[in-house]
Amino acid sequence: MAPCPHADECPIDFDDWCHFSSRLQRTSIHRKVKNGQLPYEDKKFSCICVSKKPCKTIKSRIIRHPQIRKGHIILDLCTKDVIKKVTIKKSDGDIYKKARNMRWGSVFE
Repeated sequence: MAPCPHADECPIDFDDWCHFSSRLQRTSIHRKVKNGQLPYEDKKFSCICVSKKPCKTIKSRIIRHPQIRKGHIILDLCTKDVIKKVTIKKSDGDIYKKARNMRWGSVFE
């Protein structure tokens, strides 16, 4: 059911993995134990959700942080067939507005 938009072999290269990142706040004790300087830590997670029942299929999922540039946004997508990089231009209108608010892990239709 998630995160993949397909039920086939994973198209990600062997030296990479499907994951998402979450920023966690560190307490002062946590910083001391880990010799950390920053008040936060970025943790990476991976998950898989399965079901015996059929589920709604999605077209693609964003697998990296969207790269927001002047006038366009670059998205790395896992699709039914391949991993692909898509550029959404400001001139694409509503799709561009929607893409600006998308995050790593979001479904992209």
